[in-house]
Amino acid sequence: MMWFAAGLVLLAAVVFMQSRNETFRHLGAPAELADGVYEIKNIYGNDLHTDLVDTVQCKSFMIGKPVRASQKGWKVKRVSSGVYILFKPNEEECLYVNSDSNQLRSYLLSSDAGCQSKSLCGMQQPDEKGQLDKSSLQTYFMILQHPNGKYYVKNMKNDKFVMMSDRAIKLVTNPTEECLFTITRTQ
Repeated sequence: MMWFAAGLVLLAAVVFMQSRNETFRHLGAPAELADGVYEIKNIYGNDLHTDLVDTVQCKSFMIGKPVRASQKGWKVKRVSSGVYILFKPNEEECLYVNSDSNQLRSYLLSSDAGCQSKSLCGMQQPDEKGQLDKSSLQTYFMILQHPNGKYYVKNMKNDKFVMMSDRAIKLVTNPTEECLFTITRTQ
């Protein structure tokens, strides 16, 4: 009888561990978000903000912090089903992934920084064949809605997920709980 009880406990532990792993195996379906401004927060309730990533300024190609404080929220622009470009609300900054280092960065699009062309942030629609522009993949992010209602943000260039802990942001191949975000429309 004691072996039977121990076996049940072992089986329950295996089922519990398996169910925890299942949560991240199902990544969800591509999200259909309307163009607009959204709050994007991690599981700790912290805003996704560019203070945690390096910002590129075109005039000097310096990498560092923005010249001025970054606006709250993100202007999400749909490129294709589930694929978006993430701008700051004033469209003077956008997220991208550096091809060489696979790090999340942002372009500062202002006359002060020397980056005035929004084309740095990629084509905002598919090409004439209906395909995504291959040279824009570093600025395209697929947003996937998890069955629990939260979202993953995945870069189209390197297929890595944005992971934001309490104080850092990075890209990972296998999503964890720290890759889940709440995305709430504000405008």
